[in-house]
Amino acid sequence: DPSSGINAEYAFKYAVDNGRSNIVALHKANIMKMSDGTFLEECRKVAEKYPEIKYREMYLDSACLKIVKDPSQFDVMVMPNLYGDIFSDLTAGLIGGLGLAPSGNMGKDGIAIYEAVHGTADDLTAQNK
Repeated sequence: DPSSGINAEYAFKYAVDNGRSNIVALHKANIMKMSDGTFLEECRKVAEKYPEIKYREMYLDSACLKIVKDPSQFDVMVMPNLYGDIFSDLTAGLIGGLGLAPSGNMGKDGIAIYEAVHGTADDLTAQNK
């Protein structure tokens, strides 16, 4: 899957460009053998090109527990889109909710889309909460 390689390449380039030293790939390859297995294969190929970056792999559910207990053990993370959505919601909860978490989608050639908050709270509009 070329998109897995593109995402992994972006993560490693981001790490190098921003002075980061480690990347963790989140997955469920024990259950999603083909899709997540392919994702990990692509991440490993890219990791070989960046020996200065420590690369590790972690199950998504384990990472959810670990980030709640000690977020400092994570630096750059790369994962399939669905897991990113789940994980970003979890981490938004650590700081007070989705309405407090900005979001960014980075694309090729420096093109990016940002939103000030992750999600909305339309049900709270005009309730002074």
